[in-house]
Amino acid sequence: MVILGAGQRGLGAVIAAKSVGASKVIITGLEKDQHKLALAQELGADHAVVVDGPDAVDIVEFVGDVTHGAMADVAVELTPMAAGPVNDALRSVRHGGTVVLAGLKGGGRSPW
Repeated sequence: MVILGAGQRGLGAVIAAKSVGASKVIITGLEKDQHKLALAQELGADHAVVVDGPDAVDIVEFVGDVTHGAMADVAVELTPMAAGPVNDALRSVRHGGTVVLAGLKGGGRSPW
């Protein structure tokens, strides 16, 4: 499972995913969210990935590596305002996987 966004809902999603038996939970956050990513790992996340700054990781590539190309069964997008994570969620799941788009995106038009 991939959780995009390390805010309150993302941390709650980690707890929920682990409580229902998710075998691998990957959560993303910004460089400024290191404390939230550390907390996510304390709550059960298997991987905490920084997706901005000089040490940014391409989450889609990371998911491919961790799953040996199988991709995630589920991606939950919980980021505010940014449209990029929506694309990452769609590209991180396997064919037939589930994508939940629950992030707040404001009133602007989507590029899709």
